[in-house]
Amino acid sequence: MVFGQLCGDVPGRAVEEDSGVDEGARLASRPLATGLRMVAAALAGMVLASAVRECVTLVRLLGGGVPHPVVTDAKLLLDLAIPLFVAGVVYPGLVTRWASIRLWWHHGRVYHRPAPLWEALHLAFPEDALKRTGGGRRWDVLSPRGVHRRYYRRVIECRDGLVRISPYLALEAATADAEAPLTPEVAARQLRTALRGYASGEDAPSQAVPVALPGEGEGEGEDRLESDVRQVIRLSEALTAQC
Repeated sequence: MVFGQLCGDVPGRAVEEDSGVDEGARLASRPLATGLRMVAAALAGMVLASAVRECVTLVRLLGGGVPHPVVTDAKLLLDLAIPLFVAGVVYPGLVTRWASIRLWWHHGRVYHRPAPLWEALHLAFPEDALKRTGGGRRWDVLSPRGVHRRYYRRVIECRDGLVRISPYLALEAATADAEAPLTPEVAARQLRTALRGYASGEDAPSQAVPVALPGEGEGEGEDRLESDVRQVIRLSEALTAQC
């Protein structure tokens, strides 16, 4: 298993940790900065309100008078600063949790889309299936870790199968430029023939062809894994459309 071995043959855990850390850092940086700004503004408001109230107290102790709006404004500033401080502390956690929920929902929804491609490749290369771990509990099916694990495992198994079948696709694409990546439509049209050739024991050339790879420049500024997943989904959908 080429792709799976590179990931340590752990069902999505290495990929999940690496991409999860990168994405978590990217998602948490802006909310954390915003929360710190809110806390800083709230603390500054508290200090200013407290300073004004101390000055008012000192002036009154010396027998002076203080305009009523000054006292009212200081109290209003303190009343606004306290909830702003609480909001600044809570905001990063809420935003990060919401982003995690959205990622969990996305992985759970996208997990089924490469199913036709995965089934065809898994039937040809059952030995490429990664070890199933952590699935002994019922709630693990819907838990964030379980959803992410199954999502990454399916992507890895699809990519492993495409690497294995790639030389047989080169047989089908012998008249084309072997160095040029196949489009999803062309690859899907040739994939079933290639799988039949593999099942019948046909010899495959040593040269392979790239299959379902992101285009040049695609995925810049975003997770490269997600770009790769989109290509796998396009191939799976093209395969379904040609059935």
